[in-house]
Amino acid sequence: MNKEIISLFERFINDSCSSEELIQVFNYLEKGEFLKEWDTAIEEDANKFIVTENIKAIDSHNKDRLETRIFNKIRKGRMLNWVKYSAAALILFTLGASLLIYNKESSSVKIKKEVAIVVTPGGNVATLTLADGSTIKLNEERSGKLGVQGNAAIVKKGSGELVYQTIDKLNSTPTYNTLSTPRGGQYKITLPDGSRAWLNAASSIEYPTAFNTNERRVKINGEVYFEVMPNKSKPFIVSTEGQDIQVLGTHFNVNAYKDEEVIRTTLIEGSVKITLPSNRFSILIPGQQSVVVPGTDHITLNKADTEAASGWKDGNIYFNNTDLKGVLRQLARWYDVDIDPSGIPERKLNGIISRDVNLSVVLHAIEKTSDLRLKIEKKPNGAGRRVSIE
Repeated sequence: MNKEIISLFERFINDSCSSEELIQVFNYLEKGEFLKEWDTAIEEDANKFIVTENIKAIDSHNKDRLETRIFNKIRKGRMLNWVKYSAAALILFTLGASLLIYNKESSSVKIKKEVAIVVTPGGNVATLTLADGSTIKLNEERSGKLGVQGNAAIVKKGSGELVYQTIDKLNSTPTYNTLSTPRGGQYKITLPDGSRAWLNAASSIEYPTAFNTNERRVKINGEVYFEVMPNKSKPFIVSTEGQDIQVLGTHFNVNAYKDEEVIRTTLIEGSVKITLPSNRFSILIPGQQSVVVPGTDHITLNKADTEAASGWKDGNIYFNNTDLKGVLRQLARWYDVDIDPSGIPERKLNGIISRDVNLSVVLHAIEKTSDLRLKIEKKPNGAGRRVSIE
């Protein structure tokens, strides 16, 4: 292979590509014959980097769109903001074009053939439960006004968002609604006070249709990212099993899945107060994460990887020294698959994975950075799919 091409890809891995060189990289990745030549070249030095065969064909129309998106990323200063690791770094592009893995240690790589069972990523799927117990499957409804609850009109927007619009300022007894996402679902909601919440897969939020009391209290399960409207006279309180989070106006992420051992609250900006049932509390500053084990009386404060904690709402899953079992639990929720727990070893993973690709691509990437072989199969009863270790 041409040494200039190899040099180009080395600059790409090292974040030193210009905008023009970045386009050139993607042009190479479109060519099947290039990939064959590349596979031959890397056998001579497997400690460099690997390009997988999971490259989607891009016609001329999509290529133009791809290039536009690349330059948009560059202008936003995000495209070259890659994560580097001492042992191995996994980089999965969100542009749907390619998957790269940079591995400094492993000289033997197992490449798994294409998985027959296709598992697509999740999407904007949610159910709204009204005060009378009736439900609305939001992904089956057209955009527009869905109805009225209490003092608020409920409006579905086309972007996978539910909005509560106050139509009557008179005080009344609030009614409560619940927005919930299944495994493989996500949704965004604007609450009656203008605060916004993003629900990850297998999550829920219960809230009043009007905040008429001296506080704004909601209850959540699963993972929710909040952007709270400031209101000093009405603190915003998020209740989970084992803690309350009190804020005046701020951005933060709460991970409170019942199948996780701890509750993690990560503060992006502003200030939040974490209070336990015993009234023990801690106040977080931006860049901190609290860790609470439900049922205990202790709050641990750590320095947070805020990008990792909130990246899911922007379409990425970040692994920052995350154990393999935790990684697979995240994938199970987003791709709506079960995980066979037998044989899962103790492993730590680092990397960034797009939530917009099929599960087989993600599993392939995990295989490339470990000695694991993963497979997708139908469950024994035929209902659903599961991931297991071969």
